Amino acid sequence: MLRATAALAAADTAFTWGPGTCVGCRRTTNTITYARRVKCAHCSRGIDDDGLAEVIDGDAFHRSCWQVLLSDQRIRVSRSLGRRSRQLIAEARRRLDA
Repeated sequence: MLRATAALAAADTAFTWGPGTCVGCRRTTNTITYARRVKCAHCSRGIDDDGLAEVIDGDAFHRSCWQVLLSDQRIRVSRSLGRRSRQLIAEARRRLDA
């Protein structure tokens, strides 16, 4: 078993080893894991091509997911500005009527 572990760790593959938690007894042990590709922080799908990713504060996003998040933010800001402008207009009308 030790030779198999050493061969997997030494090979230039996607396998790595490190501390992991046993599912049965919840103890921390050395575990061989398959290094997964980077996942999108928005949709949790894998990012196949690093050139198609945006990395923001250590989080990776598909470019399309990043655009969706940016658009959502713009919509939220636009709606809040619209609400604020309606409040200011209503307040100005009340002042003029008084």
